[in-house]
Parts: sequence; C-alpha cells; structure tokens
Amino acid sequence: MKRILFVISEVKTSACLCFSAWVTVWAVLSLLFWPGATLRAGQVLGMLAASLWAACLQWLCFIYEKGQRFSYVVRVALFAAGFYPALAACAWFQKWFPAGNVAAWVGFTALFFLLLVLVTIGFEVLFSVQGKRYAGLLGEYHRKKQAREQ
Repeated sequence: MKRILFVISEVKTSACLCFSAWVTVWAVLSLLFWPGATLRAGQVLGMLAASLWAACLQWLCFIYEKGQRFSYVVRVALFAAGFYPALAACAWFQKWFPAGNVAAWVGFTALFFLLLVLVTIGFEVLFSVQGKRYAGLLGEYHRKKQAREQ
C-alpha cells in the first residue's frame, strides 16, 4: 500500500507540473498571438488527460526500477512512442488545426520531436551540472572526514 501511495504521489506531482507548464505556455502564446482567445472545458480536460498520461509514461520510463534497466535513449524513445499518439489524439479530437491539413500534421510532428530533443538536452545538462556538484560535495565530505581522523 505504501508503494502504491508513493507512485500516485510521484505521478500526481509530475502531472501537476506538466499541466501547469502547459497552461502557462498556452496563456503566454494566446496573449501574444491570439488576444481574446479562451479555453473551452474540453481543451482543459484534454490538457489534463495528456498531462496525466505523460506523467504515467515518465514514471514508467524514468522512475520505475524496471524502466531504468534500459538505456536512456531507449527510455526517451519509449516515452515518445507512448506520448506522441496521445498528443496526436488530443490534436485530432480538440481540432487544434484542420485534420486534413498535411502540412499542419508535419509541423505538429516536427515540433513534438524538436521539443522532445530540447527537453532531453535540458535534462542532460541539468543532471550533468547536478552530478558534478554532488561529486564535489562528496569529495569535500571525504576530505573533511580524513582531516578529522588524523
């Protein structure tokens, strides 16, 4: 039971962050490009559903122990393979652009993969910096420990 509550907490937090970011980006873009635009309830629910699905996929691919057995590239590919169809379904049902417009679908797909690459690179840089920081703190701890022992 404790494990289930932990998973729910992780997924909920991730979904909330994703949904908040999505609504914020939409609000900024709408202020810049579509003044007076409003969100319909269906759009909000679509964003929420996609955020929950993204959070579940994130947990499966990046947090769950069995998901971490795969290389990072494979995990990113699995995440993309699971998230792109869900996002495309949101785009289709919510009519983000005309369904028959091939150029819009190509642009949507290109933007999805561009953002996936940018977010992945962002996390790589963040974790690299964080890893160096932790390595430095660990080295400092060992030096202080050796100094106390002498």
